[in-house]
Amino acid sequence: MPKQILFDEQQTFEGDKGYQGGKNITTPHKRKRKQELSEQQKTENKILSSKRIFVEHLIRIIKIWEQRDFVKSGKKEAIAKNSI
Repeated sequence: MPKQILFDEQQTFEGDKGYQGGKNITTPHKRKRKQELSEQQKTENKILSSKRIFVEHLIRIIKIWEQRDFVKSGKKEAIAKNSI
């Protein structure tokens, strides 16, 4: 079941190219084979990416802290011992 079902039908989202084709999702313009993007499309892509970069950086920070917590908790060593 798509996670979008959990949101109001009018809710809009911004995503990367991996979400193309989704309902109410704004994704970057994709260059077609042997065609260049127009200046307007490039500008729109730049605006979208500048909005998304903040969220992408937060996700990166969360992943780093999850890894540090995993190592500090001793789970890494426990898994290594059990896999031998």
